[in-house]
Amino acid sequence: MSDEATIRITFTNKPVITQQPSRSQIFQGEEITLTCEVQGGEKTDWWYDWRRNSQYLQQKNEKVLKVTASQSFNEEYDCMATRRDDIYSSTTGSEAFTVSVLLETNVGDNGVIQVSKGGIYRCRGERETSGYLSDMSDEAYIQITFTNKPVITRQPSWSQIFQGEEITLTCEVQGGEKADWWYYWRRNSQYLQQKNEKVLKVTASQSLNEEYDCLATLRDDSSSSTTWSEAFTVSVLPQPKAQLGTNKFNMSEGSRVTLTCSVNQPAGWKYFWYRDSKTSPLTKYDSNMYWNQSEVSQEGRYWCRGGRGGRGGRGDPLYYTEYSDPISVTKIIPNKATLTLQHDRPQLYQGETIALRCAIDGGNTGWEYEWETSSLLKPANVSQYRMEALSSQHQGEYRCKGNKLRGAQSTDWSNTVTLTVLSRPKLSVSPSWLIPGASVTLICHTEPPSAGWSFYWFKAVPNSQDSYTYEPLPGTSSGTANNSFTVHGQTHTAGYACSAGRGDPPIYTQHSRPTFVWSSGVHPSASLTVNPDRVQHFTSESLSLTCEGSSSQWRLIRFLTDDSLLSFLPPATINGSTYIKNEAPRKAVYWCESGTEFSNAVNISTHSDGVILVSPVYPVPVGESVTLLCVMKTGNIPSDVFFYKNNKLIENERRGEMKISAVSESDEGFYKCQYNGRESAQSWMAVQFVSRQKGFPMWTIGLICGLLLLISLLLLCCCRKTEDLCFNRLV
Repeated sequence: MSDEATIRITFTNKPVITQQPSRSQIFQGEEITLTCEVQGGEKTDWWYDWRRNSQYLQQKNEKVLKVTASQSFNEEYDCMATRRDDIYSSTTGSEAFTVSVLLETNVGDNGVIQVSKGGIYRCRGERETSGYLSDMSDEAYIQITFTNKPVITRQPSWSQIFQGEEITLTCEVQGGEKADWWYYWRRNSQYLQQKNEKVLKVTASQSLNEEYDCLATLRDDSSSSTTWSEAFTVSVLPQPKAQLGTNKFNMSEGSRVTLTCSVNQPAGWKYFWYRDSKTSPLTKYDSNMYWNQSEVSQEGRYWCRGGRGGRGGRGDPLYYTEYSDPISVTKIIPNKATLTLQHDRPQLYQGETIALRCAIDGGNTGWEYEWETSSLLKPANVSQYRMEALSSQHQGEYRCKGNKLRGAQSTDWSNTVTLTVLSRPKLSVSPSWLIPGASVTLICHTEPPSAGWSFYWFKAVPNSQDSYTYEPLPGTSSGTANNSFTVHGQTHTAGYACSAGRGDPPIYTQHSRPTFVWSSGVHPSASLTVNPDRVQHFTSESLSLTCEGSSSQWRLIRFLTDDSLLSFLPPATINGSTYIKNEAPRKAVYWCESGTEFSNAVNISTHSDGVILVSPVYPVPVGESVTLLCVMKTGNIPSDVFFYKNNKLIENERRGEMKISAVSESDEGFYKCQYNGRESAQSWMAVQFVSRQKGFPMWTIGLICGLLLLISLLLLCCCRKTEDLCFNRLV
């Protein structure tokens, strides 16, 4: 263990000592009460420590200390406070508080007496032997001045006071809050007739500066008083005038004008609005009450003024500025602008031509046109905006208005037309993976679907620029009215695209992005091999993809199935193979392309953790054996695994592998494994079907065999009847 470290916290709150009674002079034998007050720490639970003349007193922990004045003429006391729940957290010590003790002297031979109150004093002597009294002495006036100095505060506390405003001055005796005082006020060194009040209400006069000071005397001792306070200067400014401005003087039907009111003296003003007369204030339904801006929709003559004061800043103000000069707002009824779209088709495709026309009621002569749009291309100042070869830059909202070539008249903005430029149609194929003997259906989607389209169908042919050229499918060069097309006899991986056209002469959309139908069957002219030969892989592994066949120029394609993202991978790097590092979990289809050749396609998925199923990438021929395994990320192959086909448990027992000795067509399906609560993803195991020789159908062969059997029975029966006839004849 380390050495101990003691942490002490000292608060910035400093204690202050107060005395009761608050007399400045204490006589021997009098009892006084000292109180230790922690400023700002009234809600904290404290212990208190007291010292007298720098020596700790035995009595402690009490906030109040009772002291009997001793014969010492001066004694100094100070205090400190410590938190009750944390003895290491305390305040600093207070300032020293001095108790001055006077000795009370009776009249004696020297005729000297000490007094503690002010007033008029006289004395006379008396002989001790005879009791003879002398004449009274002359009067002696004793005036006591306390060190407590009054301070004047003002409400409201604004830095600037305006002519006619009422303010309140308060005379505060610091440290004498519990004493009973009379108060005296002076203005510009002249006593005011009003006296004895702590509070003085003043209405600011035209004088630019007035000085006020105050003095306090004890009510029970008019000869004991404070000094005069410091002079308090009240600076008075002339009554301000509100300023009214506007963003425009004319407004059209349905629009608003913004009025702004200001006072050229910052000080927490509220603002009041008036229309048509200074006695007709606007209500909260007409304007934003008390705000310096107001939006008005009615024509008329407007004023404003500022105000401040009131009870707690609410209600009617006690002081107002002068009214502003008036502003007149008028309403105009302008010509109306209308924006129309040719063909009334707000959704258009790239490459089409369209026009927007801005028309003004009463004719288009003498107007200049102004356009506002959110698109990237701004129209010129013409009445008709023609857009040819539409692109995404034309997409957005449009509106227009007219400005008179002579004069300041303008129309309001027209209605808004939203133009949507669709980039290209979308093509879907069904099925995505080829089934032997099945046809492929292509569907071309336009957004939104609408009548009047002709559809055109294309085969995607790889080119040397990491893209495709498009060749029309046989018999489709004139287009089809139906948005679907069926391809028969497709056996290998292939890409397709579509476009649409409408109008006379027709305007064509761009080609759709290529969409692919994949085949897992390997053929000699183009093939893709994967090493290691399995569908599922961990992200920490790398795999090798090799394109082989009749071409020497191949490109490897990857299609991310979750994102529908097609990408061209870099060329082969090592021995004709492309090595891929699996950096993130994903599902993808890979295939090779060269010229018109497409290889088989393979499904590859990568996983960051858990277990994976080892299953073949390629279709398994009927009759061959296959083994499925469950593998952990460490490479271990557990021996207690459950295997599932199409989400159904194959056998209710654990095993290390699943072996199918002779694969049949019924073994095709989705497989997965489960180990210790962790489950692999599903993988499709395809089966390569055995192709049958062409010939008579089986039902035909069966029918022929049946007919031959029937003929044989008839011949046998006839033969027996003939034998019987011959025998009878011989007899």
